[in-house]
Amino acid sequence: MGKKISPEEASNRVRRFLKRGDVLQHVFDRDVGNLLGNLNKPKRLAASIGIQVVQEDYFGQLGYNRSTHTTEYLGLYDGDDKRFDPSAPLFYEATDPRTRTFCLNDRSLEHLRILRYRYHRFSRDDIAVMVATARKIANMHRQPDGSWQGDEYDFGHFFSFLLWDIMGYPRDATPMLDQGETRHICSCYVRAILESLRVHYESIGKPEVFPRLFNIGDLTMWKLAGKLDHVKTGLTGNDGSTEIFKTPLDWTWPACFDNSHYYSNEFELIAEFKDGRIRN
Repeated sequence: MGKKISPEEASNRVRRFLKRGDVLQHVFDRDVGNLLGNLNKPKRLAASIGIQVVQEDYFGQLGYNRSTHTTEYLGLYDGDDKRFDPSAPLFYEATDPRTRTFCLNDRSLEHLRILRYRYHRFSRDDIAVMVATARKIANMHRQPDGSWQGDEYDFGHFFSFLLWDIMGYPRDATPMLDQGETRHICSCYVRAILESLRVHYESIGKPEVFPRLFNIGDLTMWKLAGKLDHVKTGLTGNDGSTEIFKTPLDWTWPACFDNSHYYSNEFELIAEFKDGRIRN
């Protein structure tokens, strides 16, 4: 175990890794960051355990179910004056107590998994669409320190996850305690940002550029995991032989990004850091 490093040095290590030519294939790539969560507070510890238990029930022991928080890296883009800084380490997240942005230094010593979308390299215009969505749907406003803050965390939606699982109700049912369209939980917020890009491309007649996430299932994977109980009607599996349950936006877990191999392999793990050090 080496000596402890500062958040700034840990952040620099992450950024240097992401700038390597074999990793950063395009300057405007933006990634999903999954964290295993800050467990220093009892409330967050209890929530993290609950998330992990339900994720393991859903994806099974073959899945990676430890992630408990999802963020989206969007750099720094201001649609009003067209400034864009591809090196700015700015993330968006829906969290307790409210939606906000944070810099990599703030989380660089946590257990961080960086997941990259496989099938599309995001352009400057793509980032503008996603940033505008991130701010609009959460009513975000710029703070004196330059960060952004928005609506409060949707605790009702979060507890609906747990209640529906305990009660065994359909996972495509509406969250019972949802507190409104502008409040969000972390993984649903990040997926909403990404899905806004799909809606954009559909509106200009190019739906093939960015398909709906977690929409087609790898039936072999679900079978190996012993989770074919999630197979339902209405969606063709990737082998064309049967149908599989798709994940509604409102029921997106952090583990959906970690386990996209259960779907269409939309995301790949490109790096994992803990205490600012890369893990094999």
